[in-house]
Amino acid sequence: MEYTGEGIHIRATGIGEQDQFVVEAHSKLVAEHIKSQTRMRLGLYTLAALFMIVAALLVVFAPDGRQASTIVVAGALIIVSAGVAGFAALKLKAPAVELTAGNSQIRTERRR
Repeated sequence: MEYTGEGIHIRATGIGEQDQFVVEAHSKLVAEHIKSQTRMRLGLYTLAALFMIVAALLVVFAPDGRQASTIVVAGALIIVSAGVAGFAALKLKAPAVELTAGNSQIRTERRR
């Protein structure tokens, strides 16, 4: 049995017909797994981009008198989109507050 594809050349000798079927089925399964992982990753990036766009539109078109709540919701959407995109750590510094989160540790400090 020989397999050549995508820069890989594999040659197996001395295997029976049943074993050859198993090897071919396994290689097809691995290829399908890689394709599904790629589709899922692209879907998550698309979802993260959608959240970022919605957050930006919320800030731009915020109604009068509700800017503060809109900014909070937009900030939450940005944090969710970063998590969906795969970021594992978040660090935020403001004049009065410092927020660090990542890998199951959350720390908040108030500056004086």
